[in-house]
Amino acid sequence: MQPPRIVRRLRARADVRAAAFIGGLLILAIGIQGFALFGFAKVESLEEGDRWVEHALATLRSGTERGLSASDAISGLDEAWVASTPSVRLWSEEKELLATWGEWPAAGRVAPARRGDDSRAISDRGLLEADRFLVGTTRLASGERIELAFPLAHLAAETFALGWRLVVIGIVLAATALVTAIWATSTAFSPIRRATALLKEVDARQLGNRLPINGSGDPADRHALTLNRVLADIDDSFARLRAFGSDLAHELRTPINRIGTMAEVALLANEPVEMSQTLEGIRESAAEVSRIIDSLLLLSEIYGEGFELRPSPVDMDMKILRAAEVYAPLFEEREVELTARSEAGSVQGDGTLIDRVLVNLLDNGLRYVDSGGRVEIGAFRCKGGIVVHFDDSGRGIPAADRDRIFDRFTRLDEARSREGKGLGLALARAIARLHGGDLEVADSPLGGARFTLNLPEVSRLGGYREDRQADPTASSPSSVIGAHAAIAGETRSP
Repeated sequence: MQPPRIVRRLRARADVRAAAFIGGLLILAIGIQGFALFGFAKVESLEEGDRWVEHALATLRSGTERGLSASDAISGLDEAWVASTPSVRLWSEEKELLATWGEWPAAGRVAPARRGDDSRAISDRGLLEADRFLVGTTRLASGERIELAFPLAHLAAETFALGWRLVVIGIVLAATALVTAIWATSTAFSPIRRATALLKEVDARQLGNRLPINGSGDPADRHALTLNRVLADIDDSFARLRAFGSDLAHELRTPINRIGTMAEVALLANEPVEMSQTLEGIRESAAEVSRIIDSLLLLSEIYGEGFELRPSPVDMDMKILRAAEVYAPLFEEREVELTARSEAGSVQGDGTLIDRVLVNLLDNGLRYVDSGGRVEIGAFRCKGGIVVHFDDSGRGIPAADRDRIFDRFTRLDEARSREGKGLGLALARAIARLHGGDLEVADSPLGGARFTLNLPEVSRLGGYREDRQADPTASSPSSVIGAHAAIAGETRSP
């Protein structure tokens, strides 16, 4: 039969189990000490009985040695006795019973007195009962033998009265121990209760609450620090999410408004040529919106848990040189010198995504280097992977903004009038880190910015299934540039 539901719930609670465990240990310790104390009291009572027997026998011997008769000596015991009168028997030298004083106890209710024998006292402490007797003997100078039975009723009553007092004290101490265990457990779990109350108040609009820190470094303090850090991360994530939503609405509003305006123009156009030009503008604006959405979806997939790389041998020399070859006419048109050299060799990675990184960085240089400037690409092999430098002669990026430019929709103030949606560099860094590498920015020897792409020889992150093969046409730089050049990296201050 199962216990009631409330009992099962209480038994499953950690604080109840902890309180029961602590209280049980304390009660067990009190019980053990109480039993030990009671046992010690019983042993001491038996030893006191032994001492009384020895004292009574010594008194009888002394009396007879002073000339008293055995009867007079025995009668004198009544004055010094603490309890009922003992039973005494007088035996002749020939073992003949001469006289008896008091009622002699039955054979099964007596035990020999053994002064100083602790082992006997411990083993026979069960003798301490109201109807038990300790028996001792002594031989007189006349040759007669006196046998004395000491009643244990008085000592047993005192000992068991002490036992009841120990029981009462034990109950009080057990209740105190249980209350103490509940209080200690409640105090120990109070940080969790405060954290629970705090989390109940947390929502998207209320993320500023924090648990107090006492600076002790104890588990409760570490718990509060951890929870505060998690709340701070959530707060930061919500802030980024709000900023992301605002930026996304801002970025999509312009092309969508443009589409609506041009659609109205197309409806009013009378000439086929004018209508064709308007429809072409609508198509370009729709493609712009589609590219923004595609980039956001790819970023979301990369940062998700289920994204898989398609690793294969990637010839970085070929990719870099062919990408530069495809972009060369665009740079010439803007009167920007583009040079590329590569001695990087091959790496294992996703060729399509690596193409995306190269395109984004080349397009970034194309946007933000003024006429007469230079862009240089240099790639070489290092221990464990390859390094690719993208140097330009622009105005560089301030140190305070070098991390911020890799955030989504981030464009520095001076670049807001330029084209670009602030997604390219975020996407390029995400792809680099997905491969186990990174993308960083620093000062360039040409006077502008240097973007440094690091890739390991073998991708350390991302999943891989052997039955999943990459599209062979997707690794071509020209195909990637044709499909994605307009969504390449767009965040940079000249």
